[in-house]
Amino acid sequence: MDFATNRPTTAKKPYILAVSSQKGGTARTTTSLALAWTWGRLGLDVTLVDADPVGATGLVASDWKGVRFIDGRSGDWLKNPIGDLVVVDAPALTAAESRSILDLAHGVLLTGSADPLSIRTLTVTNRRLAQARQTNPWLKVAGLLITAYDESVPLQVEILGHLRRSCPDLLIDHPIPELQEIREWPASLTEGVPDGPARLAYSVVADEILRLIRPELRRNEPNQDVLSWGDHFGLTMV
Repeated sequence: MDFATNRPTTAKKPYILAVSSQKGGTARTTTSLALAWTWGRLGLDVTLVDADPVGATGLVASDWKGVRFIDGRSGDWLKNPIGDLVVVDAPALTAAESRSILDLAHGVLLTGSADPLSIRTLTVTNRRLAQARQTNPWLKVAGLLITAYDESVPLQVEILGHLRRSCPDLLIDHPIPELQEIREWPASLTEGVPDGPARLAYSVVADEILRLIRPELRRNEPNQDVLSWGDHFGLTMV
């Protein structure tokens, strides 16, 4: 019990999820924003931390339901994270600033593109995560999310198929489609993830990640966007 507010306290500490990648241009900020917004809409207590030196996250996330925003570039947020979930828009794994975040995080979500470079950098990514586990042995990989996916490009389809075969336990098998509205969202100052296939895909991804990291926070029934995603692709979502 928090005697200052007379409210029951959460038994578990907040789960800290860092969103990172090996290189830039893989929608780390967009993914951080989409996950925080989606979970906030579901009634969860979410803290969104902008720890990327670029500082783009704070331009979008303002007054979202269930989401508090923290400018984490100074590192002060590391002292007392709060909420059910803490989503960190982290720097690339190659940046020195990423190490202190990985030392504290419970999980890391990797974003990548369906291109040859992403496949070649997986080995380097694994090496950097192994280094992080030397000081944080509990660090888990929540998955690899392919963003800006264009199914009309044969090479991207081929690479996604390769990832499905070679690392099925790592890959989140719901790529985020390449669409102008989702690409421009972080710079548009539009509240919430734009309606459409990308929003549906992010909703499914958010549900799957929640199932993995904090299953007790999931609803008994999928949210409406998850159900709509199933309808969109002719699937039954359970």
